[in-house]
Order: sequence, then structure tokens, then C-alpha cells
Amino acid sequence: MTTPASAPGVSLVNGRPVGYAWKAPWRVDIGGAVKPGRNRLEVKVADLWVNRLIGDAQPGVAQKITSTPQPTYLPTAPLRPSGLIGPVTLLAPASGRTARLSEPRR
Repeated sequence: MTTPASAPGVSLVNGRPVGYAWKAPWRVDIGGAVKPGRNRLEVKVADLWVNRLIGDAQPGVAQKITSTPQPTYLPTAPLRPSGLIGPVTLLAPASGRTARLSEPRR
């Protein structure tokens, strides 16, 4: 399985963790976990820390998740591209075939 991402993530097949990806090429071998028939694939990706800091700086935030000794980002700072960026693709190494899964949930 391959998918572009911008932060570390874990892949699960049928509820079981099968591997972690934290850098390119963002691939996890799920071959030992899939079974004949339907399978459930989950990809959980972390957000970038800078985006969390910007989120906590937003007006009206009742409870901040982060803390820093000094303010680091303004509420108007742009969020960085983060998380799962693009579709998940399954690769079949023996045949060279690929299968694109449905678009990621946002």
C-alpha cells in the first residue's frame, strides 16, 4: 500500500496495526494481513505540530491543547498541508497491477 502523506501514520487492516510510515516512499506491506473477500483498511495520519499551534491561537478556543512559553503563531497564520495527501493505492508486486481506493475522508 502506498499513499502520500506529510506526517507519520499507521495502517490497520481489519482493525489490526500492520505498519507505520514516517517518510517517503510512504509504503506499508499489508500482504500478511489481508484475507480473501472484503477487508477494512484504515490509514491514520498525524497532523503537523505547527497546525495544532495555529489552531490553539484561534479566537474563542475554550481549552488549548498545546502550550508554549511564548506565542509562536498568529491566528491568521496559514495552515500547512498536512495529513493524508492524495488517494491510497494498493500495489500488487507480483503482477505489477495497482488498485486505487476511494478518495480519503476529510
